[in-house]
Amino acid sequence: MTLPTFAGSVGAWLWDKYGEKIGEWVLDEAKEKWARVNWKAAAGTYSKRIVDVYGTTQIFGQPRPVPLNDVFTDVYILEKPTAFQRYDIRQLRTDPELLTSAERVDGCELA
Repeated sequence: MTLPTFAGSVGAWLWDKYGEKIGEWVLDEAKEKWARVNWKAAAGTYSKRIVDVYGTTQIFGQPRPVPLNDVFTDVYILEKPTAFQRYDIRQLRTDPELLTSAERVDGCELA
């Protein structure tokens, strides 16, 4: 009998004999550890990590990434969603302004 086969047999025997008790013990341990987790601290750590990883953008011509909190953009909302507009490539070649002709509304005025 090879070692992996022997180990598998021993594992099967142990599970048959003590599996239910081990399962209960593991479940109790898991519940206890779950209850001890500081979820607010974990959420704070997660949020901080997200900001650290994704909180900057590289602006062309700038030597260093700029924090997104320092970037301000005016908010404009389109009157009609542009995703529903369909144009043929020939139309766009003759009149490329079709893509930019949507009516914009100032987001602050709308709010």
